[in-house]
Amino acid sequence: MLHPGDVFVDTIGINIQTMIHHGGIAIVGFSLLFSKQVSYKINTLIKASVVFSIVVLIAILLNAIFNTWINDGTFNMFFINPKFTSNIPILFDIQPHVNAVVFNLIYYFGFTLVALIVFKINTSFIYIYEKKKPLKEQQLQKSKA
Repeated sequence: MLHPGDVFVDTIGINIQTMIHHGGIAIVGFSLLFSKQVSYKINTLIKASVVFSIVVLIAILLNAIFNTWINDGTFNMFFINPKFTSNIPILFDIQPHVNAVVFNLIYYFGFTLVALIVFKINTSFIYIYEKKKPLKEQQLQKSKA
């Protein structure tokens, strides 16, 4: 959604499906964060990275199946199919210089690092908000007295 270079294709149904699913993922993610249904601990991020690694492995497997047996059209799940050039910023500069295994590891650890950065920024904002919350309550109590 933020870098739609390869997101949109000629088939309108795929475009709609892509935007609905990615938009839904963003809505669910922010809803979980704001509703505090997810704990703000590093353990949560570790569990999420395990799920992400499983999904990346599935993408690698499906890309390999496509490249081996189907090989018709374009199938580039998560933009990590070694048959196609990645258009993800930074990664498209790295891909020509490394093999597929190293590229997939860079992809995984890069996105996990970005998730850690976003997680830390989010927890910092929450910490600041929670720290200011008691001060606001004290000020309200003083103004009522």
